Order: sequence, then structure tokens, then C-alpha cells
Amino acid sequence: IGQRNLLNLKVSVDANMTVYEGHNISDQIKAVLLQLDGIEYVIVHVNPTQYHPQCI
Repeated sequence: IGQRNLLNLKVSVDANMTVYEGHNISDQIKAVLLQLDGIEYVIVHVNPTQYHPQCI
């Protein structure tokens, strides 16, 4: 009953991070998003990227 949403997103992380660090960031993002009303599933894909000044 009610609306449930699935979020499927890509997150770019520093290419110099370890896999563990990248997945830790992914887990933190997922935990925050799952606290939002109506969000039932969150899939976070972690992709390495080089640093760009416009990215924070």
C-alpha cells in the first residue's frame, strides 16, 4: 500500500581510492537515502574517476 521507489544511481569516486573506501561511501549514501519516505530500494554503482575541479 502506498508508493515505493527504487533509486538506481552512479557515484564517481577518486580513482586512487581503494575498493573498500569506494564501497564505504556507497554504503553511506545508501543509508541516508533509505531514511527518506517512500524509498524502499537503493542501488549505488561506484565508478572511479579522475579529479575534476567542478566535482565536489
